[in-house]
Amino acid sequence: MDREKVIREEQKCPICKEGIITVITKSEYYSYHSARAFNKVKRIPVHHPEKIEIENKCPNCGASKQDIKDALEHGKQIPHEEKLKRSKKAGMPTVIETTIEKKDDKWDEDD
Repeated sequence: MDREKVIREEQKCPICKEGIITVITKSEYYSYHSARAFNKVKRIPVHHPEKIEIENKCPNCGASKQDIKDALEHGKQIPHEEKLKRSKKAGMPTVIETTIEKKDDKWDEDD
């Protein structure tokens, strides 16, 4: 049976990259639960996912604990306009065309 490992470290704020915050990371682990029925005992493994806890909010930018936790778990989100610029630069189409044509207020599909 593995036990969780608790790691306490100080990191730079993922939002402003300047302030120092304290992060507690609890690693994922399995524990066992026993189920009893009809005078039989069965051990069932239970998975506990990794947890991230933030001790304090950023002293520099004032970001809340929840904002910092979201930024650490999901990374920094790229704005939609930036994604469009990157796709245009890569040569990908930004408008998707359809093969269905409109004729006399009715849609005809290519069969």
